[in-house]
Amino acid sequence: MNAAFGLFLSIALLLPAPPRPNTVPQSWDLLFNYDDIQRITVDLPNDGGKATYWYLIYTVTNDSGREVAFYPAFEVLTNRGRRIKSGLGVPPAAFVAIKNRHARSHPFLADYARILGTLRQSSDQAKDGVAIWPDFSAAADHFTVFVSGLSGESTEIPNPEFDPAEPETVNEKLADGTTIPRRVNPRMFSLHKTLAIDYDLPGDPSSRPMATPVRTGQKWVMR
Repeated sequence: MNAAFGLFLSIALLLPAPPRPNTVPQSWDLLFNYDDIQRITVDLPNDGGKATYWYLIYTVTNDSGREVAFYPAFEVLTNRGRRIKSGLGVPPAAFVAIKNRHARSHPFLADYARILGTLRQSSDQAKDGVAIWPDFSAAADHFTVFVSGLSGESTEIPNPEFDPAEPETVNEKLADGTTIPRRVNPRMFSLHKTLAIDYDLPGDPSSRPMATPVRTGQKWVMR
């Protein structure tokens, strides 16, 4: 065991276990069905060549008994430590290609901008959406898809590095001259009930660009 890993393990053992979602829902939850994540290679416009993207198609249904503001967030975390938020660096051509590929099974597939907002109750009001990410390194052989915005359950935990002698926020100046507060020393962290979907990518780095991800499990976490 190297010294850096030993130090990390010692710190991890001293930290309290992260909170878990309640076994009995304490707030609204949405019904979330999805197709397993897959790839698509897209011809980019203006002779931009080809690019590969990952995507996850889902259907979200509100059976909570109340109208809900639906603002989901999707993130991939690889076992190489890379975090990738959906939509960043993804051109409109990727959504068009995915919509065309699934036109028969999901004729009303909506892009991210159109799926946001009030989600009304009942299966008749369900929405089909898609989360899209740029391709990531074939060195990763495991990754997790985190989906937030599916539940109203949240909690707060103390920041172990909070310094009471320092301000919690600083004013950050933007390019247009305006300033906004930025949290640099939060007293508390907010955690939200989040769906975590785990995948393995079989093979070695040379074969993984063609490998089919294998779902190994899913669970609710506070994140």
